[in-house]
Amino acid sequence: MIALREAQKNHESLRENNLSTVAKARVIANGQLYSEARFEKEIIQIKARERKRKMFRKIRWNLYKPPTMTGLAKVDVPASENEEPYPIGPDPKIWKGSWH
Repeated sequence: MIALREAQKNHESLRENNLSTVAKARVIANGQLYSEARFEKEIIQIKARERKRKMFRKIRWNLYKPPTMTGLAKVDVPASENEEPYPIGPDPKIWKGSWH
Protein backbone atom coordinates (compact mmCIF):
# COMPACT_ATOMS: atom_id res chain seq x y z
CA MET A 1 0.00 0.00 0.00
CA ILE A 2 2.86 2.36 0.80
CA ALA A 3 4.56 1.65 -2.54
CA LEU A 4 1.31 2.44 -4.36
CA ARG A 5 0.96 5.80 -2.60
CA GLU A 6 4.58 6.69 -3.36
CA ALA A 7 4.06 5.79 -7.02
CA GLN A 8 0.90 7.91 -7.12
CA LYS A 9 2.77 10.89 -5.65
CA ASN A 10 5.57 10.55 -8.22
CA HIS A 11 3.39 9.53 -11.17
CA GLU A 12 4.40 12.49 -13.35
CA SER A 13 8.14 11.86 -13.12
CA LEU A 14 7.63 8.10 -13.46
CA ARG A 15 5.50 8.66 -16.58
CA GLU A 16 8.12 10.93 -18.16
CA ASN A 17 10.86 8.37 -17.46
CA ASN A 18 8.77 5.60 -19.01
CA LEU A 19 7.89 7.76 -21.99
CA SER A 20 11.52 8.67 -22.67
CA THR A 21 12.55 5.01 -22.45
CA VAL A 22 9.82 3.97 -24.90
CA ALA A 23 10.69 6.81 -27.29
CA LYS A 24 14.40 5.91 -27.29
CA ALA A 25 13.57 2.25 -27.92
CA ARG A 26 11.25 3.14 -30.81
CA VAL A 27 13.85 5.40 -32.45
CA ILE A 28 16.50 2.69 -32.20
CA ALA A 29 14.10 -0.10 -33.28
CA ASN A 30 13.20 1.85 -36.43
CA GLY A 31 16.87 1.80 -37.39
CA GLN A 32 17.19 5.58 -37.26
CA LEU A 33 20.16 7.45 -35.93
CA TYR A 34 19.48 8.74 -32.45
CA SER A 35 19.12 12.49 -32.34
CA GLU A 36 17.48 14.81 -29.86
CA ALA A 37 15.09 16.14 -32.53
CA ARG A 38 13.97 12.64 -33.54
CA PHE A 39 13.59 11.72 -29.87
CA GLU A 40 11.34 14.74 -29.19
CA LYS A 41 9.29 14.02 -32.31
CA GLU A 42 8.75 10.43 -31.16
CA ILE A 43 7.55 11.59 -27.74
CA ILE A 44 5.06 13.97 -29.39
CA GLN A 45 3.76 11.15 -31.61
CA ILE A 46 3.36 8.78 -28.66
CA LYS A 47 1.41 11.39 -26.68
CA ALA A 48 -0.82 12.13 -29.70
CA ARG A 49 -1.61 8.43 -30.14
CA GLU A 50 -2.44 8.12 -26.45
CA ARG A 51 -4.81 11.11 -26.60
CA LYS A 52 -6.54 9.62 -29.65
CA ARG A 53 -6.87 6.21 -27.98
CA LYS A 54 -8.33 7.82 -24.85
CA MET A 55 -10.83 9.84 -26.91
CA PHE A 56 -12.07 6.76 -28.78
CA ARG A 57 -12.29 4.82 -25.52
CA LYS A 58 -14.59 7.53 -24.11
CA ILE A 59 -16.74 7.49 -27.25
CA ARG A 60 -17.00 3.68 -27.18
CA TRP A 61 -17.93 3.76 -23.48
CA ASN A 62 -20.76 6.22 -24.08
CA LEU A 63 -22.11 4.37 -27.10
CA TYR A 64 -21.73 0.79 -25.88
CA LYS A 65 -21.86 0.66 -22.09
CA PRO A 66 -21.95 -2.69 -20.29
CA PRO A 67 -25.31 -4.52 -20.30
CA THR A 68 -26.10 -3.27 -16.80
CA MET A 69 -26.00 0.32 -18.08
CA THR A 70 -27.59 1.96 -21.06
CA GLY A 71 -25.50 3.57 -23.76
CA LEU A 72 -26.19 6.73 -25.70
CA ALA A 73 -28.50 5.70 -28.53
CA LYS A 74 -29.81 9.01 -29.86
CA VAL A 75 -29.82 12.74 -29.28
CA ASP A 76 -33.04 14.74 -29.53
CA VAL A 77 -32.81 18.28 -30.86
CA PRO A 78 -35.56 20.88 -31.25
CA ALA A 79 -37.27 20.69 -34.66
CA SER A 80 -37.30 24.29 -35.85
CA GLU A 81 -36.47 26.17 -39.03
CA ASN A 82 -33.31 27.51 -37.43
CA GLU A 83 -30.91 24.55 -37.09
CA GLU A 84 -28.13 26.52 -35.43
CA PRO A 85 -27.03 25.52 -31.92
CA TYR A 86 -28.53 27.16 -28.82
CA PRO A 87 -27.14 30.69 -28.66
CA ILE A 88 -28.54 31.37 -32.15
CA GLY A 89 -31.19 28.65 -32.42
CA PRO A 90 -33.88 27.56 -29.93
CA ASP A 91 -33.05 26.88 -26.29
CA PRO A 92 -33.62 23.13 -25.66
CA LYS A 93 -34.37 23.77 -21.96
CA ILE A 94 -37.50 25.81 -22.72
CA TRP A 95 -38.44 24.33 -26.13
CA LYS A 96 -42.13 23.34 -26.28
CA GLY A 97 -42.36 22.23 -29.92
CA SER A 98 -41.56 18.91 -31.59
CA TRP A 99 -38.16 17.20 -31.54
CA HIS A 100 -36.16 15.24 -34.09
